[in-house]
Formats: sequence, structure tokens, C-alpha cells
Amino acid sequence: MKPIKTIDIWGDSILKGIVYSDDEKKYRPAKLSAVKILEEEFTDITFKNYSRFGNTINRGEEQIKRHIISGKAADMTIIEFGGNDCDFKWKDVSAAYLSEHIPNTTRNEYKESIVKVINLLRESGSIPVIMNLPPISADKYFDWFCRDEETDPENVLRWLREKQIIYRTQELYSHTADITAKELDTALMDVRTSFLEIRNYSDYLCTDGIHLNEKGQKVLGETMIEQLKKIIQG
Repeated sequence: MKPIKTIDIWGDSILKGIVYSDDEKKYRPAKLSAVKILEEEFTDITFKNYSRFGNTINRGEEQIKRHIISGKAADMTIIEFGGNDCDFKWKDVSAAYLSEHIPNTTRNEYKESIVKVINLLRESGSIPVIMNLPPISADKYFDWFCRDEETDPENVLRWLREKQIIYRTQELYSHTADITAKELDTALMDVRTSFLEIRNYSDYLCTDGIHLNEKGQKVLGETMIEQLKKIIQG
């Protein structure tokens, strides 16, 4: 592998380092994000984090394409998408629980976009790295989005049949990232396993059940360090 001097990071609020503060009742940047932990370990590498709150793979694909066209591709690029892609419009589900609903990005679209991004990066000379997803808490997230008075928990549950479908859907997208990395012979940054090995991993999530809290960001950062070392060393 060529020497890695620069790394771009593209993802959503997980790699943006966003946490929910129960005291402040709002989302804010973590005091010490996973990417910051990564930067402190690899002082000889310049990291640029382009992650955005609410980002999906489709938006990321366009952002990365423009970035590459401008000639700014780094030696290596870490991509992390899926958390927003696998989500549903829960108000719509509540209002029409007998109807069919699809995620923000279907799994086929998700995979197709990942493939396009990987090919774009390779053509630009940047080494792509796919990161899979930290697990979520279906129970916490269900309670979170059902706080909205326009979202009836009973209607949503009628459509879901069981709350764990939320977890399983997110798991499918993470698994799709794993499979795609293998199929394309692309480096995989496996962060999910580290969290699944924690018996009480839900304690590392914010109240909303989907964002990592400060402790979770620390685990993510330490795992990314371990994984990146393996990838760079080959």
C-alpha cells in the first residue's frame, strides 16, 4: 500500500461526532469525538472530516463526486453511511399503518451507491475504506420518535409487528456494507463487532437510541484506530 498522508472521512452524524445532551435537550458535538481520537493517534496523517448530520449515501455520493472533480481526493477515504438510509418516515407510517412503506434509501439503492462511490474513489487514486454501522437500540429509538404527538406508537407497532424490526433493518444495511466490501475486495472498517461484544452496549447510546454518547464515541475512536492500523499495515 502506498504511504498514507491524507484521509478524507465521509459519513453522517456518527462520524460527525454528534451526541444528544439530556441536560441541554439538544444535539451537540461530542467533547471528544471518535475522529478527534483518531487524529490524536495518527499525528502524521492529515484528516478531513466531511461528515454531515442526516447524510444519506445518495447525498454522500454527490458530495464525493464533486469533491473528486475538484481534484481534492485524499490518499485514503473512509465512508460511513446507512443509519439515515435505513430509517423510515415514522409520521407517515403512523398515519397509514396499513400501507406499504420503504426506507429513505432502499437496500438495493444503498448498495448501488456504495459501489459507485468505491469506483469513483478508485478512479481518483484514493483508497476506499467502507465502515459498517454501530448497533442501535430498537426500544430506545421507538420511544424517541413516538414522542411526537403526530406519531401514534400503537399504529407504528401495528405496522412493525415487533419493535426489533427496527434493529434488524439497520443490521441488514450494516451487513450490506460488509458484503459489498467483500465483493469489491475493498477494505472494511468493522466497528460493529466491538459494540456487539459489549454486553450492555445500549449504555453507550444516547437517549434517542441511535447516536453514540460520549462513551460510545470513545469506543468508536479506539476501534477505528485498531482497524485503521490493520488496514494500513495490510
